[in-house]
Amino acid sequence: MCGIFGFCNFCVEHTTEKLVKSLIQGLQRLEYRGYDSAGFCLDDKKDSDKTGVIVKKTGNVQALYNSAVEENTGKFEMKKALNDGVGIAHTRWATHGPPSDTNSHPHVSGPEQDFIVVHNGIMTNYQEMRTFLKEKGFAFQTETDTEVIAVLFGFLYKQKTSFAQVMMEVMQFISGAFAVVV
Repeated sequence: MCGIFGFCNFCVEHTTEKLVKSLIQGLQRLEYRGYDSAGFCLDDKKDSDKTGVIVKKTGNVQALYNSAVEENTGKFEMKKALNDGVGIAHTRWATHGPPSDTNSHPHVSGPEQDFIVVHNGIMTNYQEMRTFLKEKGFAFQTETDTEVIAVLFGFLYKQKTSFAQVMMEVMQFISGAFAVVV
């Protein structure tokens, strides 16, 4: 079963390393649920033009942490001092698409990464929504229902004025039993 975890820090000094470790510790507390891959996104809010940094890995949470520290050094500085930061994390038990780094969460709404999503549960109408979005010109990088949710957020956001409106409409479009962190 999937697990989701979020961390938000506002006006409290810490480092990127502390944010990453908080996300990893949150995922470690979810390991008992079983999973095949894990991932996280962090945004340090220092650069409004920068999108969130995403790290995804097939395997256990320790492999994800090792990947974050060893392979993604150029994406973020672990010792960087922060006053604000937000992160979302996920352990995945594959239901749509095989276990892979690509199918691991988080998923993005498109190249601009306007929305980054983790999801626990099953979206029962994801094939219909995927077809609808493909007809609107959207492309998909994964086989997951979660990417459909992320792309739907991006599609609807271009038509709405507020995040709250988009959230309510996304929830009306999708069916199933789930929890979503955006």
